[in-house]
Amino acid sequence: MNADAARPEHPKNIRLSIEDQYSGPSASKAADHVMTALELLQREGYLMKSYKDLLDHEWLTLTEKGKGIEKLGMMEQPKAILASQSPVVFISCGQYTEEERAVGSRVSELIRNYTNYVPYFAQDQQSFEGLSEGIIAALHKMSGMVVVMHKRGDVATPDGTIQRGSVWIEQEIAIAASLQQRGHSINVRAYAASGIAREGLRQLLQLNPVEFTDNDEVLKHFEQLLRNGEFVLASPEPEAFREAPPDLNVTAEMIGPDESDKRGIYPVSSSTRLVVFLNNAGTGPATDVTVSLEGIMPSIEEQRIGSIGPGQTKPHPILLPNYSFAHNPPGNAPSIITVRYGGHGWKGGTEVLKQIPGSHPPKWQTTSSTRPNPS
Repeated sequence: MNADAARPEHPKNIRLSIEDQYSGPSASKAADHVMTALELLQREGYLMKSYKDLLDHEWLTLTEKGKGIEKLGMMEQPKAILASQSPVVFISCGQYTEEERAVGSRVSELIRNYTNYVPYFAQDQQSFEGLSEGIIAALHKMSGMVVVMHKRGDVATPDGTIQRGSVWIEQEIAIAASLQQRGHSINVRAYAASGIAREGLRQLLQLNPVEFTDNDEVLKHFEQLLRNGEFVLASPEPEAFREAPPDLNVTAEMIGPDESDKRGIYPVSSSTRLVVFLNNAGTGPATDVTVSLEGIMPSIEEQRIGSIGPGQTKPHPILLPNYSFAHNPPGNAPSIITVRYGGHGWKGGTEVLKQIPGSHPPKWQTTSSTRPNPS
């Protein structure tokens, strides 16, 4: 879309174009992957729906963020940041308005201009892996944190009305507090809009935020700190660069089309499918996730899932060849489902599910699992 003067595109036209380039079952499969990619691009803020066509609101157009992608290498920026051996500064700043995003970007620029530290501001990142995964990884690696909390509105409490700040930023502060409790050294500089109430862990932490009424006050104060050498970070020990481990829990079910639609398992199919549910209960991303099946004819090649962020659950539907839901015993359901995965700085995780003998519809239970070990 960028190469074609950023003109709007319709998902149906894109799907037809993809299917024209393939033949047989692979045509629909390839198009499904592209439709999933379009959904991801919208969630990550690269695409948005164009309402210029009053009759059809499904047209897609590039956002300013999407127009900024000029070459493939830009998509690798988050990985390069997190692989750096320089201290990382996590910038926790509002992104609700353009003015708030500009403050975070300007703080990043100041850090690059005055230090050899690496700033991480989620809004500046170009990543298909999902911001949540990058944010968690950056929080675990950071040596410094700059918090800029803007107002988010009045909230009624039993003790009266208070002015609340960003709940998202409160969560990031809570993670930082947890890391500090475990001995992770983090230099924190905090700024809070005048009038914001102290809530959550901020009531317990001695953040001593600098109050501000105008965004320029934040930038002037922080620039002066950098000029005076008052924001100094210790170089992290090599161990600190290892991310928190993933922990994948796997279940599997045979799910019909009605249940698939009800539970939001996309793309919706008119056939009964095997759905492998992958839940990452760990504190770090599960990477290179694959699913392999044994005991079906013809065999299905290993399914590559990609990455699953901490706290995420991803349903992965698989259409089984020659499967009949009506047959008893069931025909052609896998006897063994094996899921393999790793993590940044971790390797070796597996989950093995075996079909319960005689179960119809077929059910599976975990028979063995291996948690990731440090690389």
